[in-house]
Amino acid sequence: MREEKNPYKIIENYTKSNNLIYAIGSAEPFYTLKDILEKTNPPFSSLSACQRIDPSLILPNVKSIICIGLSYNKKYIGSFDNEIRANISVGAVGEDYHITISRHLSNICKLLDTDSVYFSDTGPLIDRAVAQRCSLGKAGKNFSIINPKIGSMFFIGYILTSLKLKPTVRKDDFDPCKGCELCINACPGGAIKKDYLDYKKCVSFLTQTKQLNQSDYKLINKQLYGCDICQRICPHNQKKELLIKDGLDEFHPKADDILSMTNKEFNIRFKNTAAGWKGKKLLQRNAIIVLSNIKNDKALNILIKHKNDKREDIKELIEWAIGSFDKK
Repeated sequence: MREEKNPYKIIENYTKSNNLIYAIGSAEPFYTLKDILEKTNPPFSSLSACQRIDPSLILPNVKSIICIGLSYNKKYIGSFDNEIRANISVGAVGEDYHITISRHLSNICKLLDTDSVYFSDTGPLIDRAVAQRCSLGKAGKNFSIINPKIGSMFFIGYILTSLKLKPTVRKDDFDPCKGCELCINACPGGAIKKDYLDYKKCVSFLTQTKQLNQSDYKLINKQLYGCDICQRICPHNQKKELLIKDGLDEFHPKADDILSMTNKEFNIRFKNTAAGWKGKKLLQRNAIIVLSNIKNDKALNILIKHKNDKREDIKELIEWAIGSFDKK
C-alpha cells in the first residue's frame, strides 16, 4: 500500500499538522448506554435511546469510528476595567466549534475518499462515549473525557467510515481521577453524581435552557453562557493553558452591551459562535440574571436603563431583578 493511500498515515499527518489528537474505535453498538439514556433523558435531543447507540442506523456499512479532539484550553489573563462583565465559557469564545471541527472532519473524509459521515456535537451518538470507545481518553468524575496529553478541555468530533481500521490501543493504567474530587466539590449546583450528571443542576445547561426557576438564578451567578468550573479546577488542565492577554470583551462581555444589543450587533458578535445558537434573547435574559446577582448600584442603574424593554417577558424579568435589590 502506497503511503499516500494509507488511511492511518492520512489521519496521522492531517491531525498532527492541525494540532488535533485522534483515535480509532470499533463501530459496534453502544449497548451499555441504553439504560443510562433512558434514565437521564439527555437534553437538546429528540432521538430515542436506540437511535443514539447504533452507528449502523446512521451508516449501514460502517466498520470503524475515527474520533478527533481539538484543545480549547485558553485562559484570559489580560487587564480588567470597572465595567460589570459576565463570563462566557472559553469553549464558546471565537468561531463556533461545530464549524471548526466539521471543517476538519470534512477534510479528513475527503482525503480518505470512502463512504463516511461525520458529526460534531450534533450527531446521534454520544460524543464522550465515542471518544472513550476510541481510547481518546477516559471519563473523569465530571464525565468529561480526559486525555493524558491535553487534559479534558477539548472539542470532540467523529467520523463513521466504511473502512475497516484497527482500533487504537493505549495503556490501561491511566487513572485520571484517582483520589481526587475537586470537580465534585466545586460544582455550584451539585450536578456531578456518582453515576450520572444531573444536567438540570448544571450551570452550563441552565444558561442554555429556556425554562428556569428563580432558584436557578443564584447558580448562574455571573455566567452569561456555559460554565468551566469543573474543568478549570481539574489538575489535568493546569499548566496546559494557552494564556490570552487580549479580547476582554470576548471572554467577559459587558452586561450593558448585551442588553443594548440589536439584532445586527448580535449577528456580528455571536451568530458564528457557540454562544449564539439559542439566540439573542437568551443571552439578554442571562445578562439580567447576572446583574441581579451582583447587587450594586451600577448593576441597578443598568437594569433601570433597560426597564422599558418592549418584550413583555424581558420587561417582567427586569422588573423582578430591580425588585430583588430591595431584598439584598
